[in-house]
Amino acid sequence: MRIAVLDDYADVARGYADWPEEAEVTVFTETVTDRARLARAAVAVNPADYESGPLTLLEAMAAGTPVVSTKTGLVDELGADPPLLVVEPCVDDLARGLAAALTDPLAAARRARRAQALVRARFDWNAIVPRIADLYAEGLAKAA
Repeated sequence: MRIAVLDDYADVARGYADWPEEAEVTVFTETVTDRARLARAAVAVNPADYESGPLTLLEAMAAGTPVVSTKTGLVDELGADPPLLVVEPCVDDLARGLAAALTDPLAAARRARRAQALVRARFDWNAIVPRIADLYAEGLAKAA
């Protein structure tokens, strides 16, 4: 079983004593450089309690990996029914979220497919660039 831990919690993740014996824990910080490894993870967990929207969270969603996350600012941007398990930033809630994702892989896979589609529709460069171009055009029109 592969578990991906996102962001700056490497020491905590590596020192956590209750990982299942067969768990292969990979910690990704900043940006994900090994997307294939992330895509193979059974679940990605974002335990951040201070970030407004970690890029690693979007990368996990884009890879089609089920995600358990604390409520970062980005979660609010995902709508009323975000396609990931949202938990409080405490060990017990993170553990319950991980257990839920790992014990119901079909539900986790459904959320992961919804998350992947959402990222492609709203956060992919093909979606972002036209919106940015429109903003520039609007600003230039107002300045003229």
